[in-house]
Amino acid sequence: MSTSAYQRALQKAEEQARRRQARKLTGAHVAAMALGVCFVLVAFVVLLSSLPDAVSAAKGNGRPGTFVLHKLHSGKSGGWLGSFASDDGKVILKESFVSHHDVPGDAKPGDRIRLLEIDGELWKSGSKSWILMSIFLVVIAAIVVVLVWVSLWQ
Repeated sequence: MSTSAYQRALQKAEEQARRRQARKLTGAHVAAMALGVCFVLVAFVVLLSSLPDAVSAAKGNGRPGTFVLHKLHSGKSGGWLGSFASDDGKVILKESFVSHHDVPGDAKPGDRIRLLEIDGELWKSGSKSWILMSIFLVVIAAIVVVLVWVSLWQ
């Protein structure tokens, strides 16, 4: 083997070694990846646990009642604080929160709106929240798959 061929082979081997070293995950990378996966999985579980209630609300299933608006919370993008009483009187929630999606845009304190109580949460009958939740669940699952794939193949 000539000297120049030997030098090229040596340079190629050194370049491959540098590339392998650059691809190695450090402890910080692994910790950040694990933390990211944990965060995403918690979001997935929280959304997944609320999905059945959202589907029930979409179907109009739940305990119907009246929600009285008391105070706008965190501006129009947040929601309303108020009280809820079911029509049959079995459920009375003195301090409840309702998303702005379930309240008319021109609502003001003292207004009454019809809502459903499902497992302690208030929902608008026919709510479309399940659609957005489902989209988020698919996106979160895709993120987890990508994070795991990247961590395994680095």
